[in-house]
Amino acid sequence: MFGEQNVTESKYLKEVYRAYENGIPVVGPTYMGNVLGVNKTTAYQALQKLVKMNYGTYLKNKGFILGERGRDTARKLIRHHRLFECLIVDSLGLSPKEACREVDSMDIFMGEGISTALERKYESRRLCPCGNEIPEVKP
Repeated sequence: MFGEQNVTESKYLKEVYRAYENGIPVVGPTYMGNVLGVNKTTAYQALQKLVKMNYGTYLKNKGFILGERGRDTARKLIRHHRLFECLIVDSLGLSPKEACREVDSMDIFMGEGISTALERKYESRRLCPCGNEIPEVKP
């Protein structure tokens, strides 16, 4: 849905953004490895790839910081993830936690038609079923 990044980059962008929302502006490979269940080297390589894709910068011995492009892309990913959660909980009755877990494996594959329908259906929704803010995105 979002062009050049694939499932791995999308997963990392979402987790970096979630850390950012929780007051952690710099995330290193150890943090990402723990969150995503991968080894530190794999996490480091993925963060370096995000740098090459111009999603942010990497501070030596500190970690990755989202840049404007990374924040914008991650915000869209998170918005669509959380709107999709709303649909899953409302339509299928899954718990918020179950819906979040299920949506994590599907949201990157959401097409524009579904995305537009979710935007229309939940346009006034401010929180996802988990209680997290649904971020606004630039038009």
